[in-house]
Amino acid sequence: MGWKKQAMSEGGKRRLLRSAPLLIVIAAAITVFSAMAPADALALRRQPRPDYMAGVGYGIGRGVFHDPDGNRQEYSEGAIALIRFGRMIGSKAMVALNYSGWIIEYSDSTWDWVGDSDHHFFASSPEDSTVLKNRRSQQQLALSLYWFPGNPQGASGGVYLRAGAGMGWAGTNELLIESDNPQGHGSRIDEWGWGVSAEGGYEFWVAGNASLGAAVFYSYMSIQDTIVDNGWCAGASMNLNIYF
Repeated sequence: MGWKKQAMSEGGKRRLLRSAPLLIVIAAAITVFSAMAPADALALRRQPRPDYMAGVGYGIGRGVFHDPDGNRQEYSEGAIALIRFGRMIGSKAMVALNYSGWIIEYSDSTWDWVGDSDHHFFASSPEDSTVLKNRRSQQQLALSLYWFPGNPQGASGGVYLRAGAGMGWAGTNELLIESDNPQGHGSRIDEWGWGVSAEGGYEFWVAGNASLGAAVFYSYMSIQDTIVDNGWCAGASMNLNIYF
């Protein structure tokens, strides 16, 4: 099937995407160590968290799928999106509803000679082309518990840990793109199951009701269906949270 193959991208773009997770992790480490440094010159805002929180995050990570036959498909440089809504319980914990999604899109091309040098699907090739666009995703909606182990009035107050569980689903989409035909919606299969996730990171205040942060993220799901038996994704993200 086309979705089992991951097309190679251009060399420069591939190298840039491959280095992106490392750059995010380095940025996260710099953020954490800078925020926890004792120097007064940093002038970090230190305060307890207000009662409610809404946040978003974006990052890059790796996804792995296992099919019912025991085969493994692994994909790098997928995009991670995070959405969260939470309610503080005291000063050290928060209950939240978390959405997490990992997605990757790639193409497979097959070439058919048509014998007409004036017919170009790609400007550099006198050939007709049929492109199979593939999209694979892992998504999860989880009830989560956040824990803030540090001192809310100190630099360590920005550290947080999260664990959650809920429903998970895997999406597989194929779209055939032909040079002489309009693009359709393709075929998509969603398979449902359950999942668990974990996250750890640091956030620092940029205003009385807003924080920026960096985190590492892991999600596992059990589907046990026709295409996907189970899978996981992991990566790093930058996050923006609004408290009110």
